[in-house]
Amino acid sequence: MMRSLAALTVLLGGARADTCAEGSYATTNESAWGSACAGWAPCPVGHYCVDGARHACPAGTYGSSEKETSSKCTATCKAGAYCPAGSSTETPCPAGTFCPRGAEAPTLVQMGFYADDRRTQEHRCPRGSYCIQGIRKECEPGTYGSQTGLSSSTCSGNCSKGYYCPAGSTSAQEKTCGGPSYICPEGSVSPTPVRSGHVAVNRGEGARAGFSKEILGVEGGWADKGVQYYCPPGKFGNTSGVQALNESACFDCYPGYRCPHEGHTTNTQKSCGASDLFCPAGTATPKRIRRGYYGVFTKNLMGTETYVPRIGLEAHTVSGRGSSQTRNYSYDERPCPPGTYCREGLVYDCPAGRFGKKEASDDAECDGPCAAGRYCPDQRRTQPYGFECGDVTKICPLGSSQPQLARAEGWYTVGGVDDATRTHEIRCEPGGWCSNSRRFLCTRGSYGDEYGFSSPSQCKNSTPGYYIPSDGAVRGDAVPCGAHTLYCPDYGMNKPLPVQPGYYSVGGDDGTKRTGVRIAPPGTYAEDARLFACPAGRYGARKGSIDPQCDGYCKAGYYCDAGSTRPTMRACGGPEYICPRRGLMNPMRISEGYYTTIALNPSDDGAFSDPCPPGRWRNATETKDYTLKTPSKHDGVSRASYPECQLCPSGTFKQVNGDSLSLCRPCDNMTMADEDDRVACTCLREPGGRTLEDDEVLVFNYTRSSNKAVCSAVNHSRVDEVLAKFAKLFNGTQFTKRSQTACEPGYWCRGGVRRPCAPGRYGDSRRETRSECAGECSPGFYCPEASISSTQVRCGPDRYCPAGSAVPRPFGRGSYAVEVEHGVPADVYTRQAPCPAGSYCVDAVRYPCAAGRYGSQTHANYTNPDCEGPCERGYLCPLESTSPRQKPCGHPAVVCPTGSYEPIEVPDGYYSIHTGADADERAYHDPHGAHMDAFLPCEPGYYCQKGIKYACPPFRYGWRYMQTSAECDGAVAPGCYAPQPQGGPLLSDCPEQCGGIDVYCPPTGREKRPTLVSPGYYAVGGTNTTRTGQEPCPPGTSCANGVITDCPAGRYQPLSGQVRCDNACPPGAYCPEGSAEPAPCPVGTFSLGLVEACTACPYFDGQTEQTCFDDRYCCPEFTT
Repeated sequence: MMRSLAALTVLLGGARADTCAEGSYATTNESAWGSACAGWAPCPVGHYCVDGARHACPAGTYGSSEKETSSKCTATCKAGAYCPAGSSTETPCPAGTFCPRGAEAPTLVQMGFYADDRRTQEHRCPRGSYCIQGIRKECEPGTYGSQTGLSSSTCSGNCSKGYYCPAGSTSAQEKTCGGPSYICPEGSVSPTPVRSGHVAVNRGEGARAGFSKEILGVEGGWADKGVQYYCPPGKFGNTSGVQALNESACFDCYPGYRCPHEGHTTNTQKSCGASDLFCPAGTATPKRIRRGYYGVFTKNLMGTETYVPRIGLEAHTVSGRGSSQTRNYSYDERPCPPGTYCREGLVYDCPAGRFGKKEASDDAECDGPCAAGRYCPDQRRTQPYGFECGDVTKICPLGSSQPQLARAEGWYTVGGVDDATRTHEIRCEPGGWCSNSRRFLCTRGSYGDEYGFSSPSQCKNSTPGYYIPSDGAVRGDAVPCGAHTLYCPDYGMNKPLPVQPGYYSVGGDDGTKRTGVRIAPPGTYAEDARLFACPAGRYGARKGSIDPQCDGYCKAGYYCDAGSTRPTMRACGGPEYICPRRGLMNPMRISEGYYTTIALNPSDDGAFSDPCPPGRWRNATETKDYTLKTPSKHDGVSRASYPECQLCPSGTFKQVNGDSLSLCRPCDNMTMADEDDRVACTCLREPGGRTLEDDEVLVFNYTRSSNKAVCSAVNHSRVDEVLAKFAKLFNGTQFTKRSQTACEPGYWCRGGVRRPCAPGRYGDSRRETRSECAGECSPGFYCPEASISSTQVRCGPDRYCPAGSAVPRPFGRGSYAVEVEHGVPADVYTRQAPCPAGSYCVDAVRYPCAAGRYGSQTHANYTNPDCEGPCERGYLCPLESTSPRQKPCGHPAVVCPTGSYEPIEVPDGYYSIHTGADADERAYHDPHGAHMDAFLPCEPGYYCQKGIKYACPPFRYGWRYMQTSAECDGAVAPGCYAPQPQGGPLLSDCPEQCGGIDVYCPPTGREKRPTLVSPGYYAVGGTNTTRTGQEPCPPGTSCANGVITDCPAGRYQPLSGQVRCDNACPPGAYCPEGSAEPAPCPVGTFSLGLVEACTACPYFDGQTEQTCFDDRYCCPEFTT
């Protein structure tokens, strides 16, 4: 309506309207109509008027005068003040706020910031300060501010220990506290002096740190300027908090004590030490007491100190806490008095039995012992003489303190001038006995051979074989008995006894020391007290014989060696001996090539055709049957081998011919013992143990009817009757032969025994003595036992007979027939051979093992055409192979499964492997791949050539099986990368996507990591996660973190590759979004700068020329 009113006014009065409208606005206020400019009012303060319209001054400006015609009013509000819309004056910015130029309202200052004095802008609070409500304050004393922008009065915290912080400090260690004379606790404003008698402690952290605490100086020293000093060794201090300049505050350690270290707190810190030390007042290190001197010590530890000498161990024993403790408190030394000696600071009395007459002695022996034969009973004696010892039962050796009671029994006393001064005792010597300290001699026939006898009953009788003719003997064998015709049987003999006829002397080492007599036993005779064996060829069956011819001759068929007791004492012997007459001392050997006995076996094993004689048996279970086990119609050979006779078991006897073990009967173990030949038992005693008379002998008496044996006492007159039974024992056996026979063809004879020629051999002459007879059986023939020709029996067609064959032999399983020998009939074979390695044999024919199989060794059971088995995997076995590993397969490009005879080539795209449970172990021992046995297709991520699997090279991937080239499926795709080192083969062309838009991965195919986009560049290509490159930002844009952004409206950027649009659009131009250069405002417009578009002039007619464009007043309506 106002605009219409102004227009109406213009229409009504043109000239007047132009004049009144400048700086005015149209109004309906009737009070103004009557004036020259009725209907117009001047523009009030705080406003501007244009085209008759009134407008409030814009925010940030003010109008201080009327009739303003520009939207700028009077001026833009200056910095430090603010101007709301319609302001007529500038309002100062209040505290805690700031106002930049053209501010509409004050801005509250942020916490940690402050406004400058004019309050035109805010600033970040500097170090050493804190800012609250826009006001900056220094950090309080004792605190510090190490950061900018602090907003608390505590700033960064309290000052550190050992430092102090004035107001405005920027570090917790702003200023060092100083030396030990000052302390600075945490939060100190300034150093605090250390009080008198106190010590600075607790140094803070860091090389510059001072101390943070004071404590009272401790006992044992003094404090000066905050430093603790300690009393030196030998002194002590017992008060804490002492302030002093030197050790004058300390006191000497008490006499008898030592203070070995610094800082002792008592006057009796430690006892002086070992007993050989003493400590004067103020001692740090004890002094050594001289030899022969003792230590003087303090008697009382509390109260008045009294110094008195003490001696002995008493000086070192004090009572404490309910027990005695040994200590030394000596403070001086004194010489040892006479009658004593001193060692290690202690005084000891010369002991009883010794004396000392000089001062300062250190010898525990003092000056010597008390005289021998006398005794000195008291201590501290100064002379060597004492009292007489007493009677003969007492002794006083040198140095005696009391008489010693001598041992009454087994000892006697000696020495001294009489019985009252005996000096020592002696143990009773051999040859006598001692009682009541006196000695007596052993009488004739007895002796003493030990020390210490105390009674005549301890003297011993003479030794048998000796006699003792005088008193005091020390040996039981003083005098030998004499000739062998004499003997000394009893103890206590003083003369020898003669030997009777039929007896002989025994005992002793030789013929001069006989101790007893014995009657001559059977088989012997006694002459001149000596025993002789009956001569060879004769026998003696009675006791007590004195006849050198004994009882008679040995019988024919037997022989008697010296000492024989019966006429059939020894059977003539084995088959190689004969005994043709009586009285033989030894058997006679038979002629060479003759025999007395026929052997059962061809070998020399002692098995004869005769039954086993007395004393021997044959074990029939050891008989061996050599009958051919696989006979054919051409075979007819059999024989047996019999064991030899062996001794009856220990403890038995056998008196009959025969082979059975049951014929060996037991000896009675109470009265008998077995004999070496087991023919009879040796009689030891008669049943009941009766002692025999001299004309009786014990005879072994066997009764065949009762099958029992007893030992009987027989008078000499019946001995021949009993012995006659023995003559029949060996009759009819090879042990009692009396004639010999020449050896026949087919046999050999040696040692009196005829034996058949062994199977496989032959004998064609008489009196043959060689065990091999004439020689071996010819090839193609066999010779049974006792053969007389080398071609005794022809070999059959289905057998083979090598030279020396005893029987025809069937071909063995797994063996083959060897070609016929020269000179042997065509249908006769002489040998076979075991199937060799690499072959198998069937029906005596050899065949090679097939390819792919093997036979590892010669073996009788190789009859299987499959041989031992298939070739081992990883190896080749050609025809006739001998090992499951005959040949290695070759190399990784070929494989050999089980049973291979030629390798299989591995195609490209496959790789060879080891298989089986032991595959890993085989691979370990086959580093070159010479024993591969299977192949597999190459897995994704790998390629395979010539049987070897390779991982795709770095930065190349493979997603398919059976790759054959190192190119695999290709390189890493643009926009992707492969971290290195790789964790395994790549299976995709994009192992890792490049990432965000701030990185890119160029298309090299070998990127290890994303590349950051350069400042001023932006990422291009691919997707937001697979960028492949970068390009510089074009003019009119800015780039940061890989992102391109158009310059904002009001700004421009003329350069490429920039990170910001820093150029403000100037007045007179406009810059829309994305401007590279400012565009000049067209005619009829203007701009004040920083604008997206120019402002149109209100009344431009499109024709008026415009000379400026940077202000509203450049519009034509203001310039015309």
